[in-house]
Amino acid sequence: MIDNRSGMVPIMYVGRAFARHTEWHDRLYGTGVIWTEDNNIQLVPKIPAQKMLKNNPDCYRKADVGDVKDGINAKSNAKAKLDISGIEKMISELSDIEVLMNFAKSVDPSKELDSSIPLADLKKEVIGMVREKEKKRVESQEVDLERLIKSGKETSDRVAANEKAEMDTSVAKQDLLNIINGMDNKESLIEYAMSNPDLVNVNVDKRKTVAKIQEDIIEGLRAVGKVY
Repeated sequence: MIDNRSGMVPIMYVGRAFARHTEWHDRLYGTGVIWTEDNNIQLVPKIPAQKMLKNNPDCYRKADVGDVKDGINAKSNAKAKLDISGIEKMISELSDIEVLMNFAKSVDPSKELDSSIPLADLKKEVIGMVREKEKKRVESQEVDLERLIKSGKETSDRVAANEKAEMDTSVAKQDLLNIINGMDNKESLIEYAMSNPDLVNVNVDKRKTVAKIQEDIIEGLRAVGKVY
């Protein structure tokens, strides 16, 4: 299994394996990553991720912020319903008023309840308190999630911009290197060196061969990060 924590890419499995299996295990690209229906977005090292996206677009696609948000919402909503139903069932089965009142205090300490009302009515009121608290929790979670999604989108955009800038810089460096290597005239090379402020400390000697002058210029440019 590849153990490379740098340059990880969020990859969503979009194939049909879950119709027949509970999980999808990548062996073809050597990552050992496992996707499940509940966790179908996994981080994959950049190089095999690029191969997956290129060779098997029917099985994999790069996940975006919206995919992560949908996944979190689905899990969050399912968990909330499960928890609510369990709590309501527990309340409906309580027959001890004191226990019920103590539970109500744990839900909302500021709420004043009348212990003299019929038990069934008291249970309804406590269930209403639980639902209201859960509603506020979900609303708060949604606000936090939106904030997280916004932050994630900003980060994603920033990373994409940085990657583009790095690519543009890489291309520019290679282009400049190709230009220098393509100049086979001493006069042109010397004129370029003398007019380039990045090469003020480079001593270009016209008595040298074209190849040597090129080498001196490239070394000077490499020293200031203009070429590889």
